[in-house]
Amino acid sequence: MRKSNDGLTIFKRISMLSIVICSKNKELCDQLVANINQTIGIPFELEIISGAESITQAYETGLKKSSGELCLFLHEDVIFHTQDWGKTLLGHFNSDSTIGLIGVAGAKIHTFIPSAWWDCSENEKVIRILQHKPGGQTEDQNQGFEAGKLVEVAVIDGVFMALRKEVGAHFDQTLKGFHGYDLDISLAVQENGYKVAVIQDVVLEHFSLGNLQLGWLTALLQVHRKYKHILPLAKGDAESSLLQEIRNLVQLFKHYIKLH
Repeated sequence: MRKSNDGLTIFKRISMLSIVICSKNKELCDQLVANINQTIGIPFELEIISGAESITQAYETGLKKSSGELCLFLHEDVIFHTQDWGKTLLGHFNSDSTIGLIGVAGAKIHTFIPSAWWDCSENEKVIRILQHKPGGQTEDQNQGFEAGKLVEVAVIDGVFMALRKEVGAHFDQTLKGFHGYDLDISLAVQENGYKVAVIQDVVLEHFSLGNLQLGWLTALLQVHRKYKHILPLAKGDAESSLLQEIRNLVQLFKHYIKLH
């Protein structure tokens, strides 16, 4: 973004996508890279980061090495089902210069009480993903898009995170391990004055569910302390309420009991 001689704001059109993968499983990573090449439909730059001590370290390294105006951070246990999805993703960013971060799963509300993004009512979740379940079945999750193929949200899940680099958001290196980074970057983008959204028209298949560990709870508390000045957040038709705060306080206690 820059100013013209007459003072008008000029937004630079995004034309280059960089993809960053924090890899721990070469077989999965190779499968994903082959799938990307078959489906993306545009030129792209790839940064695979292996052996990182934390996912924030891997993603920040990839962000700094990347040359694209848009940087996509991907879990390696996914494949894409949408052909030419790269064109679709760039189209969303180029149609709205205020969008800073896009995902495929998230929630329109996030409470002041520390909570996972999915700790909310079903009508506040926005998801488009083919999710594998522990029993072996695959669930086609497609909800929350009554307002269109792109819905503004408060937070997104880390499985797919496309970041407009000019936002100036970075991955917090004080977050250790492999948790909390998605909540942190969602809030960082909004603190910098940009929107976070979930899209319906890029479909991927996710082969695993997240594993909640004590490190996840520690990271969750850390991120909430950091952004307590902008929480709670509610987008669209969602409304924050004392009842939801109480529910998430109870849920936080349940998380604590389960992880100790």
